[in-house]
Amino acid sequence: MGFRELLVSAYGRIKSGLKSDISEINTSSIIVGALVAIVISASFGPVITGAVAHTANDWNVPPYQSPPLSVSMTGGSGYTIEGESLEEFGGVRYDETVRVYEIVISNPGKQPIQDLDINVPLPGCVVDYNTGGVGSEMDVLDFVSLDLRGQSEGLDVYSCSKTITVEQLDPGDTVSVRFLLQVSFDECDLLQGVGTENLIEYNYQWRKNGIQFFESGDIGMGFNQDFRETFGPIDNTAIRGKPAQPREVVYTNYLLANATTIPQGMGKCRLMSG
Repeated sequence: MGFRELLVSAYGRIKSGLKSDISEINTSSIIVGALVAIVISASFGPVITGAVAHTANDWNVPPYQSPPLSVSMTGGSGYTIEGESLEEFGGVRYDETVRVYEIVISNPGKQPIQDLDINVPLPGCVVDYNTGGVGSEMDVLDFVSLDLRGQSEGLDVYSCSKTITVEQLDPGDTVSVRFLLQVSFDECDLLQGVGTENLIEYNYQWRKNGIQFFESGDIGMGFNQDFRETFGPIDNTAIRGKPAQPREVVYTNYLLANATTIPQGMGKCRLMSG
């Protein structure tokens, strides 16, 4: 097979994979007909990875060892907080309604990692966060974002999963994010992107001998009990939007409403259909 044919074949595999992923997301039914858009910020990594890796094998590229990535998470219900207020989060009082978690990401290898995306379904929903670390810039984005089109009156909206992006993580670099999470909710709270499995998903790029490679996978994050305590009771008190599953983890949106039907819940929470 010639070089042109290889490129055409790789493009076909990527295009087919993207269409398959996109077709599984029904945006109009994400939640109660009123929330009309969903953005998934880092979901196409595995599709591109498979196509490019296969083409690289066609070109007889050697199986180089991928650079290592270290991701760890601490905190939760047993996390020790000194004092009665959290000064780093504007003096918020630490009580049974909130928890603090810290995610640390580092490159223990000898070559840079580029375009790193880490999707984190958190055991609670984000109230605030702080970033830290040395040597690399990063952003923290909502993994699932709903467009309410001005219909959020009466709602407290929470983001329960985040994507951490790092443009380049050099050898020895470490970045961190400390999240303040809400773990107790009220009626008409909207929980965006609740992860049903506590897996951290990642994808990144790296270069070797002028060739760009792609890597993806997942890491078990633990905190099973924290997830159960926060989200376990929600199924009995919430209207659930259609789940989205871009990779291994299912992400679901919940509108907390003591209602038996979607129209009843929308009315109680002052949401308009359309």
